[in-house]
Amino acid sequence: MCIRDSWSNNEYYSAPLWYASYLAGWIDIAGMVPAFLKKPMPIRSPGNWHIQIPYAFWDRQFPANQFGNLDLRKAAIEQYMDVAISR
Repeated sequence: MCIRDSWSNNEYYSAPLWYASYLAGWIDIAGMVPAFLKKPMPIRSPGNWHIQIPYAFWDRQFPANQFGNLDLRKAAIEQYMDVAISR
């Protein structure tokens, strides 16, 4: 008789080690992981996400005293965001 490391009360036909994970459903989940990884992910975040950047970041990154005009500062901020998004 084979000696197995299991907690089964049946001496002759004890359950294999992986049977508990089969009953819990982990074998099916492990089979779904490769299919999930092959699925193409969208590059951009979905439309329901709204990213907020604090004003303190823009004040440090683009100080108002370095830009004579408010429009120049806004253009620099937009250019910075376009470069960050395209990465």
